[in-house]
Amino acid sequence: ARSPGKETPHPSEPTPEAGEAIREECVLKGWRICIDPGHQAAGNAEMEFCAPWNEERKAKCTSGARGNFTGTDEYVLNLSIAQKIREKLSSLGAEVYMTREIHAVDLSNRERAEAANRFGADITLRIHCNSAETETVEGIELYVRGEGDGTPEYRKRSEDDFQKAESLIQFLCAETGAVSRGVFRSDAYTGINWCQNTCIIVECGFLSNEREDRLLNTEAYQERLAEGIKNYFVSSALVSSDKNISGL
Repeated sequence: ARSPGKETPHPSEPTPEAGEAIREECVLKGWRICIDPGHQAAGNAEMEFCAPWNEERKAKCTSGARGNFTGTDEYVLNLSIAQKIREKLSSLGAEVYMTREIHAVDLSNRERAEAANRFGADITLRIHCNSAETETVEGIELYVRGEGDGTPEYRKRSEDDFQKAESLIQFLCAETGAVSRGVFRSDAYTGINWCQNTCIIVECGFLSNEREDRLLNTEAYQERLAEGIKNYFVSSALVSSDKNISGL
């Protein structure tokens, strides 16, 4: 029996807002995303093959740039930004693999690509910061695979990756207000050449530019970079629930 004046509470019903939150939490469910924070505490000058299709060799891992005005090493910023990206993508249901979690590692660029392959990544983002001889150079630029082995299959992969990167850079620049320097194709990057999935190098800004050097050292700007990447994935995933979706 109920006490006079007291109503039995009804089970709470999900609100439209709650439903939207649940859907967003699951929007990347099933996706496997590799994030490679570029460089490490100490470079490795030993040589490795740059690509599967030729005999060219490059250093396994270079030391990276350093902020001209803050003195912060690039590898420190790369990991900090990558961690924020992981947090946002994981919150959307993606399974995220990081090639490194600390600075004191010895991982070559080929090893990083092969780790992404073993993980079965749908896409690999290689997080970097840029540097130039001229202090006025600024902005975000992305790199994807070039002509590779010259086969029609590889050219198609290159074109597909280019289209994805063009979409990604729009979201990054919209969120950060940074200048878009565009998307470039290249066969010069070991970490792209050995990657069997979509691989995009994200150059987040120039450590040789005072404004960007100082911005990249702030938690707020790093969060905006991560948010831009999250927005790209959400927008792409909402096009279709299938993995073969436009833009991703």
